[in-house]
Amino acid sequence: MDRVVEALKLRTWAIQVLSAGWQTPPDVPIDAWKLFLKAERCAVALSTRAEGDAPPILHAVATIELQRILSARAQLEELGRRIQALGERVIVLKGGLMALGSASGVDLMDIDILTARDSAPRIAGLLDAQGYLVEGADSPSHLAQRRQPFAVHIEVHHSLAECSAADLWSHAEPVPGRPGLWKAAALDQVWHALRHTAYTHPFRRGALRDLILIGWADAGCDQTSHEELQGRMGSDEVLHALLRMARDLRDDRAPIDAFRKEAAAHYLLSPRPARFGEFGLRPPVVRSVYSMLDGPEARSAYWNSVWHGRSQLSPWSALAMVERVWPLGGRLARRLARLARVPLVEILALPIALRAAKLARAYPRIEPRTLDIRSGEP
Repeated sequence: MDRVVEALKLRTWAIQVLSAGWQTPPDVPIDAWKLFLKAERCAVALSTRAEGDAPPILHAVATIELQRILSARAQLEELGRRIQALGERVIVLKGGLMALGSASGVDLMDIDILTARDSAPRIAGLLDAQGYLVEGADSPSHLAQRRQPFAVHIEVHHSLAECSAADLWSHAEPVPGRPGLWKAAALDQVWHALRHTAYTHPFRRGALRDLILIGWADAGCDQTSHEELQGRMGSDEVLHALLRMARDLRDDRAPIDAFRKEAAAHYLLSPRPARFGEFGLRPPVVRSVYSMLDGPEARSAYWNSVWHGRSQLSPWSALAMVERVWPLGGRLARRLARLARVPLVEILALPIALRAAKLARAYPRIEPRTLDIRSGEP
């Protein structure tokens, strides 16, 4: 039995549950449940709608997700008090903000906070003083991740790939009752979440966890903000489809699943991180797969990134050092390294993209309709 096919059945079922109330889940193997819950990260939302016939694995994973949500809430409150004492402030982004401002929240693998560039080392120093350990390297938009056992990891951002940090600060306001912690305006929250899901992490495009987050952020927008959001999105079909589906889930309308092939690709890629990660291939394979699914314009952008690179300095420390000392030689070495792995990346990506597209065509559609609610909101 193909667990990707069975996981897609669970996705169809989950969309109906999240938008229209509890229904008995399909009879699928435990491996399909594990794959579905790992990719969609919506166990808390599904578990709170259960009416007695949910499998134990759903509640077990929901408990783990809820532990992370509650841990993130406590970590942010403690960090906020320390930040205020230091005379600083941070904007809490995406899932971290929902953990502070919602009765349920969504699963978090890390907490993203935004601060001014010159304040970032001081904020990171507060975390270091609390026992967080530095893991990995700095990126163009954030410092190295801070990790602590039995806690949610924290990333201190000084800029954002999806939007202007200065624009977020210009409309930010304090989080009520949370000293030191600020939040972006509702419009900026939705815009950041949409761009982050659609393009920064395309494998999460249409993931139920992210749709719940987008719908929650969008609910805080007034009519003027909604009109401005439409203007920002322009003719971008991916952003429009994400927002439409998020609103349908939130407003109890069973939506048409616009992201069937993206979900199939995500499920196909999920078992492969260790295999690809040994050679640093996972990010380029993911980008190649989703560019294939998105069509000619996305493929053009993908090849442009292969040729020019996606950041100012290489993520590989040795090449980054060469680029600093000898920029021309470093860029040439970096380009040759990217081009050398292209054939392998394309060989790995093509069958995944083809199978995802085939599965999406066979995947049953959900009829758009409004059903009676049988259980409470999460």
